[in-house]
Amino acid sequence: KGGREGGKKERKEGRKEGRKKRKKRKRRRRKRKDEEKIEGRKEEKKEKEEELEQGRGKGGEERRKEGRKEGRNLRKKELCWSIFEQTGEEENG
Repeated sequence: KGGREGGKKERKEGRKEGRKKRKKRKRRRRKRKDEEKIEGRKEEKKEKEEELEQGRGKGGEERRKEGRKEGRNLRKKELCWSIFEQTGEEENG
């Protein structure tokens, strides 16, 4: 056996135990990470709610809509101006 301690069965058992322990550690780590994530999300949500209550800041959806509208309006204006510069008359649209 060349200096190995224990026979085949003992080694197999040792590996099995080690695997179990690693698995357990991994599971615990994952659980702790999930808890931290949930806590972080709760805190973010609380902060957003406070901002909304105080009147500054809008909900994410509202902010997104506003940005989209703004972009659309700008594009329309640019298009109108480019048409106006080309034709020399303003077209409605």
